[in-house]
Amino acid sequence: NVGHQLTTIFVGCAIFFGVFLYNVHCLRQLSLHKSSQDYSVARTFQIKENVRIFKLITNSLLKAGGLSSAGFATFAFYIYGPPELDFYRFLSAALFDLLITLFSLIFLFLAIHLDTIFQKEFNKIGVIAATRK
Repeated sequence: NVGHQLTTIFVGCAIFFGVFLYNVHCLRQLSLHKSSQDYSVARTFQIKENVRIFKLITNSLLKAGGLSSAGFATFAFYIYGPPELDFYRFLSAALFDLLITLFSLIFLFLAIHLDTIFQKEFNKIGVIAATRK
């Protein structure tokens, strides 16, 4: 069970960084061969946006990752802790829920505030104004 979870995490991260590196490589090729007619304007824009979003996600995840690490540590204690410490095991399950919720909120906050395009869109729909009330 744990091996399956670790494999899934590893494969997901490998795919994420593989696609990121592919997009960075394509962007680098575009910048080196500006006179090349291989790419349309739409493809160039898409590659630039892909790289920007990947950097945003990576930056936000790295900054908010400490909370998720602590959350998963408490979840591990809940799963593998000794049965005679039931109170602490259930307390660690509650801490897991709290820390993962905080991680989600901090990730959303960072994603909105680290990118001006996201800020503009969230301002348009009134999310930021509603959270400040």
